[in-house]
Amino acid sequence: MWWLKILHTADIHGKLTKEKATFISERIQELKSDGLTEVLLFDSGDSLRGSNTIFLPRERTMKLMNQIGYTAMAIGNREFHYIPSCFKLRASGFSFPLLSSNLYLGSRVKPIGPSIQITIKGGKIKVIGLTPPQYPEGSLWEKVLGWRFTSPQKAIELELRNLSKDIKLVILLSHLGSEEDKTLSDRIWKLFKDHLKRTPLLILGGHSHERFVYIDSTRNLLIAHPGAYAQHLTEVSLRYDEESLDFIIEDVNHIEIGRDR
Repeated sequence: MWWLKILHTADIHGKLTKEKATFISERIQELKSDGLTEVLLFDSGDSLRGSNTIFLPRERTMKLMNQIGYTAMAIGNREFHYIPSCFKLRASGFSFPLLSSNLYLGSRVKPIGPSIQITIKGGKIKVIGLTPPQYPEGSLWEKVLGWRFTSPQKAIELELRNLSKDIKLVILLSHLGSEEDKTLSDRIWKLFKDHLKRTPLLILGGHSHERFVYIDSTRNLLIAHPGAYAQHLTEVSLRYDEESLDFIIEDVNHIEIGRDR
């Protein structure tokens, strides 16, 4: 039997300490120690102390996340910056992919990748990022600032429209908030249910600072938010079925990393 473990943080807001980073690293090594488990680590945005208007040249959390070795992260409103040069400099500080499928500089230029594909033993995984729109599409601010935020629903439809059959798992790193994630999951199921009947959809979310898990086994869907300030880590367990060649969602837990003093 072979397992895939998905670990997930969100809304760290600069609260990742060396002790918490060590805990996450040790948890990854513990899970891998049986030789039958692969581990991926994601974040859904707002990891930093800086914001879309404040640029801090030194971010401890960025350094610690690089040291742990995250797989990918969605752009939250705190990774984003209204000044393009500040955003570019900030993004260059991360050693792993930053993702946003609905963020553009101008009408067509994507400053970072919308998604990535990861190949593991059981097949391919598609990972997509979503950023919370800072103003409506077509707003006057697009001309003033140069940034365009498209509809998250439209962005996801574009990413999933030509989903290949060898994609065994779809992971959506969303910084839209819990209610938006639930609404989006309904839309995705309506449009792509034929494919998703055998392909689990994990929506790993943030932005609303909630800690919860929602599982709908009939739709092969899991939505999980870990809460905020690096206090908890979401851990999703998926079993690889060697007969059907599919991933099966088996369990999900929130593990306490540590509380701030």
